[in-house]
Amino acid sequence: MCRQEEPEVEIRLFQVPLAQQIKGLQDDLYDVGFAQSDEVGEGIAAEAVWSDPLMVAVPARHHLLRFKRISLNELLQFPLVLCDPQACEGHARQVERVLRSCDREPLIAERVATFELMMVVE
Repeated sequence: MCRQEEPEVEIRLFQVPLAQQIKGLQDDLYDVGFAQSDEVGEGIAAEAVWSDPLMVAVPARHHLLRFKRISLNELLQFPLVLCDPQACEGHARQVERVLRSCDREPLIAERVATFELMMVVE
């Protein structure tokens, strides 16, 4: 809609790690950024524009499917595949915050670079 109403305004989109995005906003390289974290430091305003619940993906016949809602203690009985903190910094921060709320140490089977890879690693 912006391109239709203001065709002379150039809009360019970039996908960058959160740390690079924050630096780009601080250095006036970027005007706006979307992130999966509100931990952006001083001098930058962060406001939630949508919210997605954290989900667990399991095979079709997994033991956890007997639960309507899966407790963190129940989940942490199984190895986890998580996004690499450098590749998915904002998402990794959110997941880490949730995992720290439990006394049980998670068993991390694999760290992957994308959400798509999380779905294919067994």
